[in-house]
Amino acid sequence: MKAVIFDWDGTLADTFHIALASFQKALADYSKDFTEDDLKKGFGGGVKGVIRLFLDEKGISHSESDIDAIAQRKTEIQSKMAKDVPILPGVRDLIAELKKHNCGLALCSSNHAGAIKPVLKHNDIDVFGVMVTADNFHGKLKPEPDMFLETAKKMSVSPAECYVFEDSPMGVRAGKDAEMHVIAVETGPFSKQDLEAEGPNVIFPSLEKTVNITDYIFS
Repeated sequence: MKAVIFDWDGTLADTFHIALASFQKALADYSKDFTEDDLKKGFGGGVKGVIRLFLDEKGISHSESDIDAIAQRKTEIQSKMAKDVPILPGVRDLIAELKKHNCGLALCSSNHAGAIKPVLKHNDIDVFGVMVTADNFHGKLKPEPDMFLETAKKMSVSPAECYVFEDSPMGVRAGKDAEMHVIAVETGPFSKQDLEAEGPNVIFPSLEKTVNITDYIFS
């Protein structure tokens, strides 16, 4: 059996600007200066990693309990915006085709389930047999391979059987280091050159060319 593991933010859902607004609101008591670059710099480190890096770089005094509280607030804010998060073009068709091939489907994200599940439910695409998120994984997050390896373990498949979809260089690196087949998509805030630098097996502009993607996986 072939298994397909999807990243969430920027791969299945266009969350960047919703996430940015959520971080800005959650951090408002500490700083009004959280920008797109601050979000991109923290990619892969999870919500708490983004917050910690921003506060450290700004020299803003904080405790770990402060970070926990800000992260919880950010997730609560974003979960209430589920109806405003668009699923990216091609996602529904690709999932339907993969299900026809009896692929195992999983979602692996450094984000929190509270920001993901409401969007899946709202869009009726809650089809993943396994979900590994920052809530149920306590090892090293992307760009380390640990999250992907844990996902494969939960799916009862070997890494070599897994096809990973990622939109960020950190995610591509994690998938490659897990020795999985990595399909990069240019649907997030990173350039094709950024993705190429990490050596994915293939790059697609988006998930819209479903036939090309499934041909690649099943050829």
